[in-house]
Amino acid sequence: MEAILFDEQNSKASGINLKRCIGCGLCVATCNTGSIKLKKKDTKFIPPKDFDALYEVLMRNKKGMLGKLAHFGKSLFGMKA
Repeated sequence: MEAILFDEQNSKASGINLKRCIGCGLCVATCNTGSIKLKKKDTKFIPPKDFDALYEVLMRNKKGMLGKLAHFGKSLFGMKA
């Protein structure tokens, strides 16, 4: 993910880009000095359980009432939305 920032002059890690970090813990497991630790984020992200749930989240966040009504109408008649 290239979340670890390196100081090229000293060939050492100089920080973590929290926007790129996904919390996988690979950096902790491979750190030779043991100086990296995982910290829980303030907000917890729980991914949708399946494709249908993901699509519902996307539609809920979609702007415009017309788009939401069109989606509802298509799903009501069993059409692919």
